[in-house]
Amino acid sequence: EALLKHKARMSEAGELISGINHQFIQPVNSLNLMISSLLMLQKDGKLDAATLEHMLQKGQAATVLLSDTIEIFRNFYKTSDSPQKFSVQRCIKDLLKLMHTELSKANVAVSLREFQDEEVTQRMGIVQQILLILIHNAKDAVVERYKDEIAKRQVFLDVKFENGTCKISVTDYGSGVSKELRDKILTQPKTTKKQGSGIGLYFGKKLANEKLSGDIRLLSAGDPTTFELGFEINLKE
Repeated sequence: EALLKHKARMSEAGELISGINHQFIQPVNSLNLMISSLLMLQKDGKLDAATLEHMLQKGQAATVLLSDTIEIFRNFYKTSDSPQKFSVQRCIKDLLKLMHTELSKANVAVSLREFQDEEVTQRMGIVQQILLILIHNAKDAVVERYKDEIAKRQVFLDVKFENGTCKISVTDYGSGVSKELRDKILTQPKTTKKQGSGIGLYFGKKLANEKLSGDIRLLSAGDPTTFELGFEINLKE
């Protein structure tokens, strides 16, 4: 079980690093182009103060983007096990930034529906890791069902707060969960896919139970398929 868990984490990390690599290319290329332009303008004696300031501001914006991407990734795999205060909306948006390249390559749109944001005291990295599993599964389900209908490849995220609990649901209209797997999908390392280990949801539920004092539930098995992550708003040390 420990080896399977490690394998799942390494797989997640590999996919995220691949996405970050793509996110780095654009700002790095922009910086390179700006530096080349500045050198050329200076060599030709055409570099005025306004152009220099404009270019430097654009360069600064590119480095901020790079820095933010690195920080989001560091927070995702933070080794600290202590609960921290954070915005639920920011937590989800940071995760979607990390997944942007992967989702774009699959032509999958993920929509975070409007909600009244709140700050919670929880283990943010664990929340993001579980949401990553749920969004991955939803993405794979819509890609499998809508092979030729790219516009229908949509995933919806909803957040609500009630009775001291935050509930985040992930909904898709993909291939769904079979009757045979509905009772087993969260309690055994089973998979809904033709090729897959099934360990994602299994360990996601274990993480929710053991680290967040929460749980994952299957609310609807098809049309739509909805999984819900629930956790305490104020987790004690």
